Amino acid sequence: MSASHLRLNPSKTVVLWLGSQHLIDKLDVHEVQVLSSTSKIDSSAHDLGVVVDSRLTMSDHVALVCPSATDKINRAVTDS
Repeated sequence: MSASHLRLNPSKTVVLWLGSQHLIDKLDVHEVQVLSSTSKIDSSAHDLGVVVDSRLTMSDHVALVCPSATDKINRAVTDS
């Protein structure tokens, strides 16, 4: 990364284990060393408006988007 002058921002770096819940539950690692910093392991990550979870189910994303979409639909119906 140093050749391109890019730097890793540890406060924005999240590590996801991808796999079935059964396999993920067997892991006992909570942090990962990435370059010169330590990154936490999380069950989901939010990037560019999309929430990706470790099982790639999109359930976290749907749970985040649905209330907002429902609110906007209700406003559109009551305004017309």
